[in-house]
Amino acid sequence: QEPTDSFSGRSLLFQNDTFSVRSEHGQRWFTGQELVILQAKSPTESVSVAAMQYDQHNREWFAELSWMERGLHRVTALLNGAPVVGSPLMVKVYRDEEEGEEEGEDGARAG
Repeated sequence: QEPTDSFSGRSLLFQNDTFSVRSEHGQRWFTGQELVILQAKSPTESVSVAAMQYDQHNREWFAELSWMERGLHRVTALLNGAPVVGSPLMVKVYRDEEEGEEEGEDGARAG
């Protein structure tokens, strides 16, 4: 499936949010040996990369991102170098909760 950019949520500046990748609807199960990377591109084009950690009990990969810049961020989870289904997604980062409410964003909060 071709990846698409979709608005997925909002968060606050300097907040840490956890992202996870898991198999859905009987797709292949992860072994924990895969290479899974979380990449976030900021509005000024700086890129943050985090190696995702495997949770054997829940059979999912997870990583935490900390937002250091306001604006729209493009977050991509890569499994062995290819975007996973549902990735990339867009997260709008605000300075504080009131700012997000004033602009009328009604997306779910990331995390």
